[in-house]
Amino acid sequence: MALALLTVATPASAVIDTIYVNNTKPFPGGPGTDTSNAYASIKTALDATGGPDKVIAVMGTGKDYRDTVKVVSADSGTNGHPFVLFARGDVTVSGADTTSQWSYYATENLWRAKVYRIPALPPPHQVYALGTRYPEDTTTAPLPLQRCRYRASGDSIYINTGGSDPRTLVAYISKDVPVTLTGTSYVQVVGFKARYSNDDGFTGGVSPFFGPASMTGSPA
Repeated sequence: MALALLTVATPASAVIDTIYVNNTKPFPGGPGTDTSNAYASIKTALDATGGPDKVIAVMGTGKDYRDTVKVVSADSGTNGHPFVLFARGDVTVSGADTTSQWSYYATENLWRAKVYRIPALPPPHQVYALGTRYPEDTTTAPLPLQRCRYRASGDSIYINTGGSDPRTLVAYISKDVPVTLTGTSYVQVVGFKARYSNDDGFTGGVSPFFGPASMTGSPA
């Protein structure tokens, strides 16, 4: 999906406070006032700032950001003084945990892996293994080929590879929506790509600044 361009019109008197994020820095990083002391994750930067005339610049590093970012009403900007979260370069946010720790479940000719799911969050809806997407099957029938199914008993995800060993490649278990806007106004989220997310990569409601909150990305 094409990335959006960022254009922020603010009064000449406005002082823009920019915080930088770079996921190659040691965690948690900070204070983020310069690229040399950037925060190591988007979440830690957002915990430290937000609100009118605040900008979080997320640096493209060639490495996916494994972040679960929740922008809430307290982070909102005001008319002419937005809060901006934008990608500086090519930035991809991932909603998945990686694993190669599969075990063979001979009873059903399936492979399974531990999920470690937070109870308040939905179960995984898809798995990417062996270069293939395994969407969720919610029936009680035998699991079809190239489908996945989460079972709360054992907190595990099962996939049907047709017998192929998924341990030969790193797999991605989709668990989260990387960026969520809730009750925000005058917020701009722009330039990101999302992949391996649980449902849409970016979700949110209407933000008066730029109309609907500008979020780009897809669960590629």
